[in-house]
Amino acid sequence: MSMTIHAVKTSGGIWIPATDEDREAQQPLKIGQPYEITIKESRNYAFHRKGMALLRFLFDHWEPGQIGHTSEYRGVEIQKDFERFRKDLTILAGFYHPVWNVRGELRIEAESLSFGRMKEERFRQVYAALINVGWQGILRRVGYQSPEDVEQTLMHLGNFE
Repeated sequence: MSMTIHAVKTSGGIWIPATDEDREAQQPLKIGQPYEITIKESRNYAFHRKGMALLRFLFDHWEPGQIGHTSEYRGVEIQKDFERFRKDLTILAGFYHPVWNVRGELRIEAESLSFGRMKEERFRQVYAALINVGWQGILRRVGYQSPEDVEQTLMHLGNFE
């Protein structure tokens, strides 16, 4: 069995799961059973949360579709999808890689923003690009004056440092 759990060292040398997901992932592990643990410094979890909050904030302000377009496709209602939105914004921000699909067509895939996969410096670059793309394409239309204005609102709403 192999898994990755992010943990935080507390006073007294006790390690606790860093997130609810990490807490759930370690549930199957047996108490008293020895496990091999590899320690490596992780990304800034608070900043990762801030980046995800930015994406959620942008998604909540985004209105898809255009006037005159249908809201159904083959009888199924078309809905907003956060994962598609996140990937599209990441691509628009310039963080993607080209791949071939099974039909031999070029596809552009968003870089993973996974906490465990992306280095801190790269995530900081992505964040800065996302805030600019989000302001230009979404938030400027609803009254935000600048990317800095968006940043201030996000800091206030999320109580980020």
